[in-house]
Amino acid sequence: MPRNIRLIRADSLKSMPWKNGGGITRELAIYPPDASLTEFAWRISLADVEHDGAFSIFPGVNRSIVLLDGKGMRLHWPDGARHDLQRYQPFAFAGHEALDCQLFDGPTVDFNLMLRRGKVNGRLVSQHLAEGESRTELLAESDDFLLVFCAAGRVELRGEACGTYTLGRFDAIEIGPGTAQTGQLIGRGPDSVLLLARLQLLEPAQ
Repeated sequence: MPRNIRLIRADSLKSMPWKNGGGITRELAIYPPDASLTEFAWRISLADVEHDGAFSIFPGVNRSIVLLDGKGMRLHWPDGARHDLQRYQPFAFAGHEALDCQLFDGPTVDFNLMLRRGKVNGRLVSQHLAEGESRTELLAESDDFLLVFCAAGRVELRGEACGTYTLGRFDAIEIGPGTAQTGQLIGRGPDSVLLLARLQLLEPAQ
């Protein structure tokens, strides 16, 4: 496996309490590696939410959340604003905001992307792939990270330089900075869903 590629299997993820103790998080990737919750430039994780309650507050951080599993969740702001999360649709908000969540009918699993302002720019998109459908994606650039996350179904990633990998549900692959290359993302299930997080450090990776 090339040095700038890391395969992340769902069953290898370690659980830890939320920053505020209100839920469980499973970290997929973080930069710099082994950074703390106050030091990261970017962090990607899964969250298991079992009860209504407050989100952890992260000053100076831009956040995106995606509902992966469960009946749904409503976000509440102190000024009365609210937003209902839709499955596989990213929703962005500021990490310093004091949000509460209300579960519709039981626990949820959510995908979370956190970007520290002034350290990194990022973009999170959702893609649906029918079985056998193939799309070409830029897998690596000189200063960018790409995380490919399988939210549903099974997906195969093929790249001339990086090789071939099959991702099951909640598996991911992190591709670090390197020589620009394209690859194919291929649906290997009837209703596969990918989340693609592209991350550009404002200072080159060390």
